[in-house]
Amino acid sequence: MNSTLLAILVSLSLVTMISARFSCGHDPIQSGFAELLVKNDCKGRLNKVDTCCAQHTACYAKKTPRNVCDEAFCKCAKNAAKNLPLCNFQMDNFCNTAKSFGGFHFKG
Repeated sequence: MNSTLLAILVSLSLVTMISARFSCGHDPIQSGFAELLVKNDCKGRLNKVDTCCAQHTACYAKKTPRNVCDEAFCKCAKNAAKNLPLCNFQMDNFCNTAKSFGGFHFKG
């Protein structure tokens, strides 16, 4: 059962990677998995979440202080998830991931 679920998730992630690249995630695998989570748990909010991630990446590129970029991202993601409890849970995870691991990609 678990191997079947894993195979399905991997297959869906690969299909997602072939489509236009989602802005969340640092590489195609992360991006595909993030897109899958948003499509499943944030129905109708994919573009809003994608915009938050694109703005976060651009903020890092402008060398704005990392904490400022991360807080703006978290606020944007929380707003994108409004009134969707499962999406809100996922956006909390995205926010915590950005705060915990964004430093590896921040070049400020």
